[in-house]
Amino acid sequence: MAEALLRLHDVKKYFPLRRGWLRRPGWLRAVDGVSFEVQTGEIFGLVGESGCGKTTLGKTILGLYRPTAGAITFKGRPIHALPPAQARALRREIQYVYQDPGASLDPWWTVGRSLHEPLVVHTRLSRRERQARVEEMIHAVGLESAHLRRYPHEFSGGQQRRLGLARVLVLNPSLVIFDEPTSGLDVSVQATILKLFKELRARFRLTYVFISHDLSVIRLMCQRVAVMYLGVVVELGSTAAIFDTPRHPYTRALLAAIPRPVVAPEGDEGPLLEGEPPSAQQLPGGCRFRLRCPLARQDPCARLEPPLAEVAPGHWVACHFADTVPSAAS
Repeated sequence: MAEALLRLHDVKKYFPLRRGWLRRPGWLRAVDGVSFEVQTGEIFGLVGESGCGKTTLGKTILGLYRPTAGAITFKGRPIHALPPAQARALRREIQYVYQDPGASLDPWWTVGRSLHEPLVVHTRLSRRERQARVEEMIHAVGLESAHLRRYPHEFSGGQQRRLGLARVLVLNPSLVIFDEPTSGLDVSVQATILKLFKELRARFRLTYVFISHDLSVIRLMCQRVAVMYLGVVVELGSTAAIFDTPRHPYTRALLAAIPRPVVAPEGDEGPLLEGEPPSAQQLPGGCRFRLRCPLARQDPCARLEPPLAEVAPGHWVACHFADTVPSAAS
């Protein structure tokens, strides 16, 4: 196995709930004890419903949020408590591609100026060297030098995704975190963008953390997947294990919800989820999935939160009754 580029150990990120000026009645536990490793050159997927904490976790890895507890190690170096100056320097190696890349580009600046800016902030390259680097990246993502003179609003959604990639690649990062990178795109455009992601990964030896609710995209792109629910990882394993032999009831429900061209026979729709996730401000006791789980028992589900345990080599599940879940997807 390749060397681990990124390690998370029991990472937590809580946000205070304030009312008035001084009262602090509690905490919103957005990320509540997440541990995993990302290997060099890997595409690692994070999936789950909206509000599960996957985007907060991505921003915590980047350093936009400081973790409440736990440790984050990048290239063998702890990065979770770096001073501000060192944290800014680190962002040259860890880059984040936002869900709406057009929003990260200044509408009053040409694309060329927006691509120059990271190099001005993070490097001491001359203007000629910066221009050469910017043109190399704009060509790498399939655009032309003439596009550098245009403004963000003059580009389509797919082209804006390419610009977002060029903007992070100019700094030659090691790790790129994608947040819903194909949302809002036509299927044909999605396929082109995903192919570009793979080509750039091979060309520049990149490692990806891929955050998405689109399970079809995750299956196509990722080698390993972590499934999150209410701030914790409930299942972790290879893409084949997650999709072919899911062991957590939540994972099985997510997979059952994937649209299929053939309608299942009546009564054979799979374990579809009912209701909404509880609030991260008031988590249920015991297993946090028990209020929606078809396997929930009064004890120990209501009393103990299940730990993430290895049920097969490299396949981890947080469920008291993981052994009773069928070993193949419905």
